[in-house]
Amino acid sequence: MPRTGPRPEFRGANGSSVRFAPSGHPTVVRTGGGATIIHAPSGARRIEVARPGGRLIVTNAAGHGYVQRPITVRGHAFVQRTYYVRGVAYPRYYRQSVYRGITFNVYTPVRYYTPRYYAWAYTPWRAPVYYNFGWAGSPWFGFYTGYFSPYPYYSGPNYWLTDYLLAMSLQDAYQERLDSAAQTGYDPYGQVALSPQVKNQIAAEVQRQLAQESDESQNAAQMLAANGAPPILADDNPHVFLVSSSLIVNAGGMECALTQGDVLQLNPAPSPDPSFANVQVLASKAQDCPAGNLVPVQLADLQDMQNHMRETLDQGLSDLQARQGQSGLPPIDASLRAQTAAPYAADLPPAEPNAASELQQQAQAANQQEQDVLGQAAQTEPIAAAPVTIQIGQTIAEVVAQMGNPARIADLGQKKTYFYQDMKVIFTDGRVSDVQ
Repeated sequence: MPRTGPRPEFRGANGSSVRFAPSGHPTVVRTGGGATIIHAPSGARRIEVARPGGRLIVTNAAGHGYVQRPITVRGHAFVQRTYYVRGVAYPRYYRQSVYRGITFNVYTPVRYYTPRYYAWAYTPWRAPVYYNFGWAGSPWFGFYTGYFSPYPYYSGPNYWLTDYLLAMSLQDAYQERLDSAAQTGYDPYGQVALSPQVKNQIAAEVQRQLAQESDESQNAAQMLAANGAPPILADDNPHVFLVSSSLIVNAGGMECALTQGDVLQLNPAPSPDPSFANVQVLASKAQDCPAGNLVPVQLADLQDMQNHMRETLDQGLSDLQARQGQSGLPPIDASLRAQTAAPYAADLPPAEPNAASELQQQAQAANQQEQDVLGQAAQTEPIAAAPVTIQIGQTIAEVVAQMGNPARIADLGQKKTYFYQDMKVIFTDGRVSDVQ
């Protein structure tokens, strides 16, 4: 059945542009003021603005995000990010590593745990631990209940940390949706559950990252001068990533969106562009990029995902220490509770005091600039898109790539119905069986 859609792209004055999804919604907006605005399927928006001197501002519509600036620590290039989220400002630090002509910002902790604590965190417990995080009744948990279910019990700390990591990512995703005041987005009842196999792959990645940080804790001073391959490329492991912010990627010639909490795995097949890597989508909440798709993602974006995972794991390790011996968690020896400041910690600057106002001002300016660009696009004559043909036997992924996300999904097991504005597509065993 043929279907025509909106123009795929609008180009305006001063370098402004808008890319549209097949549904007609904008996916990427570039303003004449230098802002790049990425629209997630949930309605959340990510605003990025590069300023002179290496300064970068990343915010959402509510002014929550970070301000990044270059700094020098003991003669070595670093970047500092001052995050501001819901009234709280805090800094994070990243050492710069140049590899294959690409500059990577690699998360660098300001304090470390003892090597024995890291080893404890990836060693199985003697007996299964039954622990309730208390998420039931939380709005974010109810919204993503079709995607995420905690383990029924925990065989070791890395599995506890896996659920902690996923929960933090999904809470962030839900807050992004609230910050955008989004009334649209995918139907939560159409979510595909995160499988136990994929969760175990995340748990294995958690174990790798704990071992990596343990090694770094014993060589923290020498690490400042390291300028080789970043952690994601330094070994042959099929690293697993949790998406930490919305990305628009290309899947089979069609754009699709990855959002916070989606799961990717590094694919060994080389990319024709050395600044990108091929990754396989292991799980996608919104199914905008269906699981199984192979998509190119910038290496810098993958590094940011690993950074976010390590930052969250550090927070989780601290919480695990604080909760030890409570609610079923086994107690730990007092010697495992020690924390040591990194040798360079005293040389790091504090959080920037004006980050909150700078983020708020940038969010307001970008919101106005975006409205101006979208207004220009709405006044131009639409260009008819090439007809889209839905055929019996096509897969769900093939239909979504052409039509975009449906307004809602009726999931009856082997039979699924995707509802679009002007049609409904019926799938049986994952393939089109009827179009109405």
